[in-house]
Amino acid sequence: MSRSSFKLRVASAAIATSALVLLAPGAALAARTYYVTVNGSGTACTSAEPCSLGQVLATSTSSGDVVVIRGGEGSYSSSTLPLNVNAHIPAGVTWTGEAGHPMPVIYSEAGLPELGAFVLEGIGSKLVDIEIIYSGNTAGVGVVGSPGGGTLERVLVLAGTTDLGCNLAFGTITVVDSVCKGQDGAFTDVGGGGTDQITFRNDTLIGSNGAAALVATNGLTLDLTATNTIFHGAGSDIQANIFAGSIEFTLDHSNYASVSNTGGATITPAGSGTNQMAAPLFVNAAANDFREAPGSPTLDAGLTAAANGSADLAGNPRNVGAVPACSEPQPGPPDIGAYELVPAPLPAASCAPPPSPPPGPSIGAPACHVPKLAGRGLKATRRRLKRADCRLGKVTLRGGVTAKAGKVVKQRPPSGRVRAAGAKVKVTLGQG
Repeated sequence: MSRSSFKLRVASAAIATSALVLLAPGAALAARTYYVTVNGSGTACTSAEPCSLGQVLATSTSSGDVVVIRGGEGSYSSSTLPLNVNAHIPAGVTWTGEAGHPMPVIYSEAGLPELGAFVLEGIGSKLVDIEIIYSGNTAGVGVVGSPGGGTLERVLVLAGTTDLGCNLAFGTITVVDSVCKGQDGAFTDVGGGGTDQITFRNDTLIGSNGAAALVATNGLTLDLTATNTIFHGAGSDIQANIFAGSIEFTLDHSNYASVSNTGGATITPAGSGTNQMAAPLFVNAAANDFREAPGSPTLDAGLTAAANGSADLAGNPRNVGAVPACSEPQPGPPDIGAYELVPAPLPAASCAPPPSPPPGPSIGAPACHVPKLAGRGLKATRRRLKRADCRLGKVTLRGGVTAKAGKVVKQRPPSGRVRAAGAKVKVTLGQG
């Protein structure tokens, strides 16, 4: 099947399906949950009868609806036959991966006239726990609507070197625990009047052929903040262009080294305050693995806050110390970036407890305090040992000594030692 034939079939299926799901005028729109699996073939889109992604793409959803996409059963479409139908997420609607399953992977080339393959279209629209591999002509994710906005949470967007990662166009937008990678990782180019607010929190923004974040305005006020976020671009890490309007970009506990500023944008200088300039270390950036490697300056360098979310992009807990421990990972500050490094435990040999000291008498318990016995006769020795909570042990006779016969000339253990109550003391008596 040619790619053009595949596109035509998907578009035709979308039109046919949408005709089936139209509600009668005036019908009540009760919020519902749609369940999607790779091999779903039902039309009810319930957990018992899940449907295909194409079915949901052709379905009109409304505020309060949730689309649950199961992962771990293969990808949705493929790199050779990606989806070419845009996913519209209206205000108040959430698209999310299914809890307890791996993150679903969706290949898409859907683009113009939309601003992205997945389009968040209003306040309360959310995209959560989904991986998007994009090869179209716009962006993996677009956020539009005025007034409007949306939230990306634990979303992995991997676009090509000529496409945008996340096209954050209009409204109040929050991106948390996510990766946006493309020609420009995050892109905003707006005009008109009013104010847009964009918040980055524990994100990794990668510009493979441009800036990690490129923001531009022609009249509108852009107010951007970034906390615990990595900006890593092939060009400038952050690029801001003002043709009219204003841009204020406030960053803290973030990693970026270079800033390009046209038109007087206000940007927190690189390396100032709690920000850092040393390049982050990734496990394998060439293979789109942007987990932080041991030794990265971003480890344990973030700000602890509830707004970071309780889990990173891989589902690992936040606030895990990067220093290996013998058992459970120890608490620590969060990492900068979308991922939290969870160190492997130390080898068992390094964690073996030290040998226990030989048992001794308990504090306050009776004990044998070995007395000095030299020169004493056997009867006196017995009495002295008894008073010291000791007992007479083996008695040995030795001739040729200068001491008087029948007197102690040697003892073991020597005097001054402490043994358990009732311990035996060996003595040697002189023999005439």
